[in-house]
Amino acid sequence: MVKKMSQEGINFLITNLKAFYLVWVILILSNHGGVINVYLLT
Repeated sequence: MVKKMSQEGINFLITNLKAFYLVWVILILSNHGGVINVYLLT
C-alpha cells in the first residue's frame, strides 16, 4: 500500500516537473527568441 502510494506520488511529481519545465522553456523562447532555441538544440 505504502509503496503503491509513493510510486504514484513520484509519478505525479515527475509529470508536474515535466510540465513546469516545458512551460519554462516556452517562456524563455518567447522572451529571447531564436538564440536560446539554437543553444538548446546543440
